[in-house]
Amino acid sequence: MTRAEPGGDQAAGDDGEGHVVGQHDAVVFITAVVIVVTRTLLGPTLPAVVRRARFPQIEDKTAELALTRCHMSSAALRALPELGRQFGIPEADTLRMVQDIEDRMAPAPATARRQEDMRQLELAVVQVKHKTLTDLRDTGRIDDIVWQGRRTTQRQ
Repeated sequence: MTRAEPGGDQAAGDDGEGHVVGQHDAVVFITAVVIVVTRTLLGPTLPAVVRRARFPQIEDKTAELALTRCHMSSAALRALPELGRQFGIPEADTLRMVQDIEDRMAPAPATARRQEDMRQLELAVVQVKHKTLTDLRDTGRIDDIVWQGRRTTQRQ
């Protein structure tokens, strides 16, 4: 019985229309060979092909962020006196805000010892974050993919 007949199932080698496909075994063999070749040859070589393609690297955006912050703060400082008058803010309060913005823009005076202390503090904070992230992964609260993605992001 074929599928075309009432109550029939599709027979092996049937093309779904009730016709037998010639060389059924050859089609299955070729399909298996294509899958095996793709998995064994192309899978391991794909990373090398991607590296050789020399896609543009993601650039460090630190300089752009610093430039952006500087321009935004400068624009705010220029607009602040007029905005203070517009909103009826006392000049002393406006000047205090100007001073706060300028303090944040200016680099903090740092000695070599203070810089080393700050570096040690930053390193300790990163280690605490890493331990917390690993604990979340180990307890099953986050997936390994999230853990790997976060570790990659921290290195950039």
